[in-house]
Amino acid sequence: MRIFISLFVAFALYIFASLGGLVRDPGAAARALALAFVASFGLILALLPVAGPLIYTRLLDAASVQLAVVPPQPLLLAAWWISWALTAASAVFLAMYFAQVKRYIAKRAFRFLLWW
Repeated sequence: MRIFISLFVAFALYIFASLGGLVRDPGAAARALALAFVASFGLILALLPVAGPLIYTRLLDAASVQLAVVPPQPLLLAAWWISWALTAASAVFLAMYFAQVKRYIAKRAFRFLLWW
């Protein structure tokens, strides 16, 4: 969870910086925080092997349309790479677990991805 909270803070700071620093409208600030929340905690979906990044990309697109906030392009690129890294790691750990190759390590590593 700490990794998703730290990504939330990083995404929120980046979105606020890209919007021009201080946002005077509380509604715009709330929408930017909601987009940062979706961008960070939506990465939990990226733990699904193969389909995770596609679902995550669709989630980000839907959130940006619904919230009427255009996410900065570097944020989308970073989120895309992070989602693929999480998907690859979770796929490897799940394959290790089901193939019973160092099952204990795979179980702890996957739990680390979820709860750290």
